[in-house]
Amino acid sequence: MSKELYVDVPAATDRLLGDLAGKLFKAEKTTAQKVALMTVLRLKQEAHAIRLLLGHGYPAQAMSLAANMIEITYELLFVGDDEVKAAQWEKHSEPGEKVWGKNSSIYKRMVDGLKSVDLSDADAKDQADVDYQSYGLLCDAKHGSPVINKVSGGFFDGDTFVTGPQIYQEKSDVFQAVQTSNVTAWMSVLAALAVIHYHLGDDDKAALLDESEKLNVLRKGAVLAVMAIAEADENSAGVEPLA
Repeated sequence: MSKELYVDVPAATDRLLGDLAGKLFKAEKTTAQKVALMTVLRLKQEAHAIRLLLGHGYPAQAMSLAANMIEITYELLFVGDDEVKAAQWEKHSEPGEKVWGKNSSIYKRMVDGLKSVDLSDADAKDQADVDYQSYGLLCDAKHGSPVINKVSGGFFDGDTFVTGPQIYQEKSDVFQAVQTSNVTAWMSVLAALAVIHYHLGDDDKAALLDESEKLNVLRKGAVLAVMAIAEADENSAGVEPLA
């Protein structure tokens, strides 16, 4: 396992989300900023939980939380600084009911959210396609798909079924952990772009933008290094990392 991906990247992710929360806490506290603060704090908790689950050998369970991070982050982008949307979010109190209605798909929120932080139409669609593909894989774990359960729940050794925490010897376990760590860091970077774009003054933007860019570079390098080692085995089943 890579120290960069499973120690350095999570530590940088935690710092970035903590710094975002600190700046939002000192902001003007519009309804949209309150929503952003609650969202960033939830992302920070999810990232903590993912780190614990991966560290104790439960990548499939961590994948479920990474799916949540995608949903939460793109909701942060969707609300932006729109006080009407923020008020709708704050007033929502019906368990099981969608906040934005049945016609608001997460893919559309992805594309619109990415364009809102100044990605071109083409780049927004390309990144949304990648993120949506990752979201589908993570939701396989979240909803107990056989695709994930067959390689994470345990295995038969003769007539004995062996189960327990994963020890990351199987390539499928490594790919699950890589994908989860990758998404966790990328969603944190994307959340930073949303907060910087919508909620912070010029004095706070430069340092946080630099911090988020450093995390993004660290994330990409760590993922590529682990994937290069894992993909050396031609029989392993790969998972495409985020761009």
